[in-house]
Amino acid sequence: AKVRRLENEGCLYDYLAENEYFICDPGDYTIEQQISLFSEAEIVVGSHGMGINNVVFSKKIKYLIEIMPTTWNRVSYFRTTQLRDSNYACYWIKPNENNMLCINKEKFITFLEQTLSSPSPTKI
Repeated sequence: AKVRRLENEGCLYDYLAENEYFICDPGDYTIEQQISLFSEAEIVVGSHGMGINNVVFSKKIKYLIEIMPTTWNRVSYFRTTQLRDSNYACYWIKPNENNMLCINKEKFITFLEQTLSSPSPTKI
């Protein structure tokens, strides 16, 4: 989406890949493929939007980490994790003058590592 895209999300890819996250854009997959991809996920990390809603397909979800613009206040995915008896954390980012989000890699990685209690679940 134009208003919540991380303009520098690529800076996280090396870290995420090294830590066995599967990096995907759910919109590139059919609904059946999305269900399959997310069905075994224990940790889902992503920007606010329908892509992270695929957490509902997980049979093992432990954490949903949502990246959220500070100008928004949505609780829908928090409520979803409550219904799934899992954990939720939100990483807030202030949009720049072009309404884009620029993530601070070091701060986000610290946040992510401090948030997660288990270093070995399946990750998307």
